[in-house]
This record gives sequence, structure tokens and C-alpha cells, in this order.
Amino acid sequence: MRSGDAGGEVVDGSRLERRHKQVGFRDPHPSLDTFDFDFNKKMHRALIHELATGRFIAQREDALFLGPPGTGKSHVAQAIGRAVIQQGYRVRYREAHMLLEEIADATLDGTRKAYFADLATVPLLIGDDLGMRKLPHTAAEDLLEVVMRRYERVSTLLVGHSPKLSRCNWSAEGQHFTAAGGPGCRRRRPMIQLSRSLCLN
Repeated sequence: MRSGDAGGEVVDGSRLERRHKQVGFRDPHPSLDTFDFDFNKKMHRALIHELATGRFIAQREDALFLGPPGTGKSHVAQAIGRAVIQQGYRVRYREAHMLLEEIADATLDGTRKAYFADLATVPLLIGDDLGMRKLPHTAAEDLLEVVMRRYERVSTLLVGHSPKLSRCNWSAEGQHFTAAGGPGCRRRRPMIQLSRSLCLN
């Protein structure tokens, strides 16, 4: 079993249970074994199971699930997180608004640098519900900083709902992440290539 940024340790049952509790999943027992892939024909079963092997984490790659609410994205993302925990990886799950609240709190109490340093050590961060709520004006910059600090060091899996999210290169533009070359994109900020994408629109 694997743990840390790039490699493996055997993790006993009690330690696995602690990791499951610490990760912060919204669903109590997310699992690919019980997921009905026939519910959404656009769900790429082979890609999902390939992500669940954790190879993309070993390769320090990132991924994006994109589509409207109710298509199974969040459940599958959490199930992938659960699967890679079983392999010994540490995982952190946060809905976008919760992640931003944590960043805001760290900024106010003077621990922002330490917060980002800690976040950059987690092998897989799952950022869920991007585009579901109206976010503060600093949201785009804060989210971009999260991804940039982790890029090519550890893995990030983003789950987005906004029609302004796209499956290619990313920059922060106003309140949203938008695609490089897409409408309104001015290429003012660093670009990030997401290695794996699943579009359910």
C-alpha cells in the first residue's frame, strides 16, 4: 500500500479507519462497487476505475470532472478518494466553499503560509462543487493558488458544475476558472494542464 507524495507503506486497519474519518467526505461510504454506471451513460467507467488505481497520484497528475448537478460526479470523486486511501494514500476532501473558508481563516489568523504548505503535502486533494455557490471576490485567485502550489508535486481532482468550466487549460478569470482560448479568456495568469477529464454535459 502507498502513502506520502510518491511511495508506499503498509497501512493497518486502524490507521486506514482514521484516514477515512480525517478526509472529510460528505458521503459516509462512497464506493464504486455500489455505483450504478447505467444511471449515467456518459460516465466513463474505464477512466473512473483507472483513476481508482491511484496511478495518476503516483504520476502527480490532476483530473477534472465536469457536468450538471445530479450526474454522479461527487459520489464518484469521493469513491476514488476512498479507493486510494485503501492503497495508503492520504486524501483531503473539501467542498469549494469550505476550502475557501479555511483559506480565509488562515489569512486572518496569520497562518496562510503554513496552511498552504500543509495542503501541498497531501497526495490527493478533492475540490468539490466548484460553481455551485456564489463565491467571494478572492475565490478565483485563492483556488488558483491552491492548484498552482500543488501542480506537478501532488494530485488534485476538481469537480465542477459551472458552464464556464472547461476541459482544457485553466486560468483564473473573475469569479470563475475559464478555459484558455475560450470566450473572455485573456491568458493573464499561469496555465495548468489537467491530465484527465470527464465531461458529463
